[in-house]
Amino acid sequence: MHRKLVALSLPVFAACAAIGALSPRVSLQETESCADVWSIRSATVQEVSREGQVLVVSVLGRAPCNMHAKRPKVGVTGNQVELSWRWVPDVPNTVEKCLCGRRLVFRVEGAPEGEVSVVAASAH
Repeated sequence: MHRKLVALSLPVFAACAAIGALSPRVSLQETESCADVWSIRSATVQEVSREGQVLVVSVLGRAPCNMHAKRPKVGVTGNQVELSWRWVPDVPNTVEKCLCGRRLVFRVEGAPEGEVSVVAASAH
């Protein structure tokens, strides 16, 4: 009985591993604060480029000065890449009145090849 269970579960595990291998992975780095925060209305895709097989997306965003971009996510539908993140405070349950511009750099492994459309927004 045990051998039959193992034999039946192997194709399922192989399919899950194959699906995971095709899913894009994303990393996020906050590279600098921008001086001209008022020109940034919401998340703005500034530049899209490639480094080999990796899609590199530079996004400008603004948030209270004590918050930083964390928990990046990526979704791919056809040739559209959707990036999102959460603004997380340095110290929980604190709010600052000042706004800071941020440059966020996303690195997406497994993005579609060729020309892509990129959308970015912070998740609330």
